[in-house]
Amino acid sequence: MTAERNTRTTQSAFSTQRPRTTQVTRRTQAERDAMTVEIGFALATGALLGGAVFLLFALPVLFGALTGGAASGLLGVGATAAGVAFVVRVARVLWRFGERAQRHP
Repeated sequence: MTAERNTRTTQSAFSTQRPRTTQVTRRTQAERDAMTVEIGFALATGALLGGAVFLLFALPVLFGALTGGAASGLLGVGATAAGVAFVVRVARVLWRFGERAQRHP
């Protein structure tokens, strides 16, 4: 009886069958196209938002209200804020797309 139990344990431990919970499904062409469009939309709107945020910080420098170290500091803060806005926008758009895709299979 012990040998039979050991054989069953060995067979199940080295089984090549996939567990039922990790089934891999292939995406259709329409799903792949939708993801491509969504990525493009996320990148485009992220770039626009980042550019607008940078421009908001750069306007005082462009109009000559600030010079020297203050101008450099403001441009640095603007570039950082623009980068953060870009990343947040792209992540938010793609996250929401993933949630919609899961709700509507």
